[in-house]
Amino acid sequence: MGFGLDVQRFLAQVEAQHWPEALATYKGEFLQGLELEEETYSDWLRRWRERLGRLWAVALEGQAKQHEAGGKIQLALELYRELIRHDELQEHFHREAMRLYALLGQTEGALQQYKRLCEVLQRELALEPLPETQALAEQIRRRKPTPRVQPEARIAFPTNKAHAVRRIVVGTAKTAAPTIRGNRSSSPHFNPPLVGRASALKRLEVAWQHQKVLLIAGPAGVGKSRLAKELLADKGPYITLSGQPGDGPTPYASMTRWVRQALSTKPDLKPKSWIRLEASRLVPELWDTPPPPLDESTLVRFFSGLVELMIEAHGSTVFLSEDEHYSDPWSLRALAVGLEQRGASARLVVTVRPDEVGPEVARRYQDWRNGQRAVWLELEPLSELEVAELIAHLSGRPARLFPQRVYRATSGNPLFVLETLRSLFESGELRLGEGGVWETPYDESTHDYTELPIAPSVRQAILGRLEHQGAAVRRSLEVAALVGEETFGSYLLAQATALSDWEVCEALEQACQHQLLKNTPQGYRFTHDLIARTIAETLQPDRRKLISARLAQHFAQQAVHPAQVAGYFQMAGQSEQAAVWWLRAALQTHGLGAYQEADGYFLRTLENLPPEHPQRFEALNQRFYLSRQVGHAGPKEQLAQLEEMQQIARTPLQRSSVWFYRGMVLDDQYDLFGAMEASRRAYAYALEVSPAEAFYPLVFVTHYQRDLGLLQEAHQDGLEALKLAQSLTPYHQIEARLCHSLTLMLQERPTEALDWIEQAEGLMRQHSPAPSSFWLLQERIGMVRARVHLGQGCYAKAIGETEDILQKARQGGVQRQELIALLVRAEAWLGLGQTAEATRDLERALELAENLQWGASEVKQLYAELELAQHNPKAALRLAQEALETARSETQKINVLYSRGGAWLALMERAKARADLEQALALHGGIARFRSVGEGALRARLAMTFE
Repeated sequence: MGFGLDVQRFLAQVEAQHWPEALATYKGEFLQGLELEEETYSDWLRRWRERLGRLWAVALEGQAKQHEAGGKIQLALELYRELIRHDELQEHFHREAMRLYALLGQTEGALQQYKRLCEVLQRELALEPLPETQALAEQIRRRKPTPRVQPEARIAFPTNKAHAVRRIVVGTAKTAAPTIRGNRSSSPHFNPPLVGRASALKRLEVAWQHQKVLLIAGPAGVGKSRLAKELLADKGPYITLSGQPGDGPTPYASMTRWVRQALSTKPDLKPKSWIRLEASRLVPELWDTPPPPLDESTLVRFFSGLVELMIEAHGSTVFLSEDEHYSDPWSLRALAVGLEQRGASARLVVTVRPDEVGPEVARRYQDWRNGQRAVWLELEPLSELEVAELIAHLSGRPARLFPQRVYRATSGNPLFVLETLRSLFESGELRLGEGGVWETPYDESTHDYTELPIAPSVRQAILGRLEHQGAAVRRSLEVAALVGEETFGSYLLAQATALSDWEVCEALEQACQHQLLKNTPQGYRFTHDLIARTIAETLQPDRRKLISARLAQHFAQQAVHPAQVAGYFQMAGQSEQAAVWWLRAALQTHGLGAYQEADGYFLRTLENLPPEHPQRFEALNQRFYLSRQVGHAGPKEQLAQLEEMQQIARTPLQRSSVWFYRGMVLDDQYDLFGAMEASRRAYAYALEVSPAEAFYPLVFVTHYQRDLGLLQEAHQDGLEALKLAQSLTPYHQIEARLCHSLTLMLQERPTEALDWIEQAEGLMRQHSPAPSSFWLLQERIGMVRARVHLGQGCYAKAIGETEDILQKARQGGVQRQELIALLVRAEAWLGLGQTAEATRDLERALELAENLQWGASEVKQLYAELELAQHNPKAALRLAQEALETARSETQKINVLYSRGGAWLALMERAKARADLEQALALHGGIARFRSVGEGALRARLAMTFE
């Protein structure tokens, strides 16, 4: 028995323009009532619902046109009223309804429809009706005859490509061609030569032959991309990757877009399974299940998979990375590492504005240059002579004064030169004379035309050109300027312009004709980002908010980074909605190990959540430890956060969090007994909830016990933590073993400590990588082993064990962990007598300590030891005295007195040295403390005072 699909039947009927049959087939929303939790399937369902809904509107309007052509004006009006109920922001529906009311002699109804349109546009988009709608209202108001429908109706027929439309024709009459308003000329299509760049191009050619990375730098509009494309013109196919404004703060925002573009370029691409798996971290629909968490050991494979996918899709190993100052550093690192894995077969050309590039990317450029792997070429604006040469080539003849005036107005920036010329053409002040030669009064020596009436910033030129394009173009480009995507299509813009897909497409094509936009296979894009920025910066606040709200609603349904949606809600002034999406962005980014960026998103969440919001405590809870680690919250801010958390804490789990974090703050204040008791209270509250929640408070109890020298208590509580961990995850068991190994180290049982660390590492090998909630767990295994090696005097081993955690901490912006690792490594460098390396680490450590407002005493104490090693006892004495002024814990005082005693000893002040070292021994009391100089070292230095 055969069966049919109503969706197929409906699509065929719309394609054949059988409107009554199509409307009869359409029964409402596709798969109405069905909701799918899996993101991939829910996106598929949403896209089909949108597509079929748009086609239903096409069919309804087609039926209305048929009714009107058959004289059934009232029926046509009813269908347009239904279309307005379906989408009240489509201005042309209102305009058609107004016209039909007037044809029926219902002037009041037509004007009421116009009034409703004005209210809707003002409320939803802060817009006035289009000039043609206003003219129709005035015509109706004066009771002039209203034209009947033209035999041809243009209806947007949605397709899979958002920027493509088809024309559906009813009847046979043709529409008149568009006329040019006034006597202004349209912008000529310039084909400028590459003026003033011969030496730059030659230098790049030489570097290309030597297989260098090419870094082309310069300000906006200076011609970086043009020069790069000129170089690559005879090099075969290449892959263009573009950074976009707004990418920077969002990890892998640029790479996600590049991968999606690659997949859209070759929809039938079937990459190898490992490539699909790695790429699914950014494009979830590529894999059926979530990929395993990332760690440092799997990053190279991840980066390689992304680059290999782009190479397979585009069929080239040559990459042009444009506007890298916009791209996020995570994507650029992935690109650089992935290309390195390819070796000499992969080539990279970069364009960048040097004053806008981030520090991590700038360091990579410098490393490439220092290693002779890259050539840096900084482009300058054109000279006055070169501007004259350019204008002579474009105009067909040399000019006397005009090039000078263009140069003064544009400072020789090639983009500004071309934009200024286009603006003058459109204003009629530059025109084509006989034989196609340019004519302009600005080449005359009269007083009126001594200076060009345009600003050097070219903003006025861009806005002046935009004014000539009409309201529909302006509406469309205003929305496009806020989209934040590299390309865009008519459907997206129609949602915030009150225009149909068709009207938006016409507006976009007009903008292309005037070279404000260009049409690419992926969609429309601005010819230069300066045009988008200029339009965005001149938007009225209300209009910006309403456009942003529409864009937020659209992108909330798309597979984009939550920070993009949050940003739109933020611009729209919808704080609570923005907070929900900032929180999603924070959690997603934290999962990628981008801790500094995640902290920024948590902060944005809290800025937008009202005090009474139920999610506020969780956001505060998530941010407290994170901001402490990355150095974004000093002691005062941490106390303020704790105060707020305490005020709104209601459940045992929330009270446990407050006491847990209070212990950390007390630890920073060197109240170790207070910190220990706070963690015990956190442990007691957490036990009411679950063993998992009780685990970390107990681990921190042992941490404070070690600092206090309560090693027996730390041993017992460490065993209790091990017992708790057995019922939890392997990662809890690893954490418990690391905790206990530090206690064993202080109990002078290093072999046992190393055995426990080996057990932890074995578990990690079985269960790697660890979830991001277990902070840098894999790297901290090496850090704990480094401490044990340091205690044994195995300095070289200790240094090697710190490398992974330093790299990961720097990558994620985890400043506290970086500082701790640097202090361990600096002490090891000193043990080896390598003072240059110790100096480098301590310089960075001091910078971190100042930013964190924590650890300065420890850094200066090691600096004092460094000066002693370099035979600078006076400097060592000064640093030790500075460290003693900020030393608050017994451990700090012991260490600083040890160093000051060494300085006095070197200055032959034996009595003063003896006094400091005896005081240090008295404080030590024979108790082994974490991070404290050992009793043996103290006695050895004291003995030297009696020699």
